[in-house]
Amino acid sequence: MVVEDNSMYVFSGQSGAKITNNLFQYKFQERQWIRIRMEHLLRGSLSPPQRYGHTMVSFGRSLYVFGGIADGILDNKIHHAFDVDSCSWFWPNY
Repeated sequence: MVVEDNSMYVFSGQSGAKITNNLFQYKFQERQWIRIRMEHLLRGSLSPPQRYGHTMVSFGRSLYVFGGIADGILDNKIHHAFDVDSCSWFWPNY
């Protein structure tokens, strides 16, 4: 979970027994949760695999998801970042 501008973002991870890769945005002023739909993003975008036990941080206008368990493998690398302005996932240059 991270706060960027007037919103909080949550990359869901585990929901009960199901592992997901959903991204949610809570708009403080409107007091409203929005699920950021990935279907239109997946064609030209690299969304993170389903994972849990991860961390997300904000730097600049990007949200970085790293660590956690995906496909039963513990991973501690940064693999994906979400650009808040374009609403798209990208591979960070590091």
